[in-house]
Amino acid sequence: MARLLLVGCLLCCVFDLGFANGSSRRVCTKQEAMAADKEAAYLRTWKEIHRSYQRYGHCDDGAIASGYTESVVQNLTTRWNRLYELGGLLDKDPGFEAFVLKHISPTALTEDLQQIKVLATKSCPGKAGDLCGKLAKAAERALKP
Repeated sequence: MARLLLVGCLLCCVFDLGFANGSSRRVCTKQEAMAADKEAAYLRTWKEIHRSYQRYGHCDDGAIASGYTESVVQNLTTRWNRLYELGGLLDKDPGFEAFVLKHISPTALTEDLQQIKVLATKSCPGKAGDLCGKLAKAAERALKP
């Protein structure tokens, strides 16, 4: 009976850690958090943002998340003409889309969110209609009080 109880406890621990349910959640180490925090707000291209997301996406919380929001929003507002690069990355890594949309958040400047909404609705490149719709909706959600 004691052995069965021990096995049950171990299974509970495995479920709590997310391994038994297929989750691939990684724990963000202190070293990873420091590295992510150092770069999150200073990523200037979609390729850099994607690379950081691949390395440190599991650390996306608090100050790190704020930094990623700054990078995503700045790339959308100042490099709109490079939207095709984002589209290409999303084609290869669909999980990256949720990350980008998450970072069009209320913590960004209102003016930037308004600009994203305008760009997505009035200056969408021909093949990016679906993406522009999602960006516009994310900006609209972030602008709501």
